[in-house]
Amino acid sequence: MDKKPSPLRPILPALHRRLPALLRPIARFCIGRGIKFQDFQEAAKLAFTCEAEEALQREHESVNISRLSVVTGLQRKDIKRLQSNPPEEGEATLLAKILGQWQGDRRFSTARGKPRVLSIEGAESEFSQLVAAVSKDLKPHTVLFELERIQAVHRSERGIKLLDGALSVTDDVLGGLEFLTEDISDLFHSVEENLFQHLTVPHLHIRTVYDNICVSALPKIRLWILENGSAFHEAARNYISQFDKDLNPKLFHEEGGARVSVGSVSFSSLSGKRLPPTPEK
Repeated sequence: MDKKPSPLRPILPALHRRLPALLRPIARFCIGRGIKFQDFQEAAKLAFTCEAEEALQREHESVNISRLSVVTGLQRKDIKRLQSNPPEEGEATLLAKILGQWQGDRRFSTARGKPRVLSIEGAESEFSQLVAAVSKDLKPHTVLFELERIQAVHRSERGIKLLDGALSVTDDVLGGLEFLTEDISDLFHSVEENLFQHLTVPHLHIRTVYDNICVSALPKIRLWILENGSAFHEAARNYISQFDKDLNPKLFHEEGGARVSVGSVSFSSLSGKRLPPTPEK
């Protein structure tokens, strides 16, 4: 008996057309922070492999390299390499390696161990030596252009200075990125189920957009959204927590394990100009 055709097949061309638009925010994020396509490509291979493994497991199918290759379209050698030697989280990029060399190599540090100002003129400049210490294949002027673009260094008559906190990763940044990851995952799941599962009660997915707002009103609007958004989430927590077994002992005999996520995000932009600050309460 032939398998029933996938309900997604008629809309696959439309999905393919929208894929570049879906990826552009990720591309913008990567470019703005010095992450190259090669890094993204490797991360995408790993993400496809992990998701394919979970999909096969949900369908109670055995997981092997051949099936993962068919599901993802990746070559078997790539999947085998990823499984045998998965990249470590936060693996240093070339830029990070160069900055790490600058911070840790005595040749490029002050007597107190701080990164010192490096000369940049000529093939034998201190910066050229720094780049060569990491990779002979990199061109110093290309690396310098990228470091200036992402505002990791400051150029002066003496040379270039490494700015405080350049490409540093703090707990706040890691926490924010984890929050972003969860938000994106929930948004995709919500939209996907609304579009393809025909739920009796759909997930909330609402946007409110105006595109000709007075610039002077932006701080007031942002503050209004913050205050009312916080009030909404307080009400949501008070209501939803009634049904959480960990918080309500009366629900001991009820089946648990379901997850509810309610997110909110606002964004105000003005092309080519800095937004005025949000006023204090």
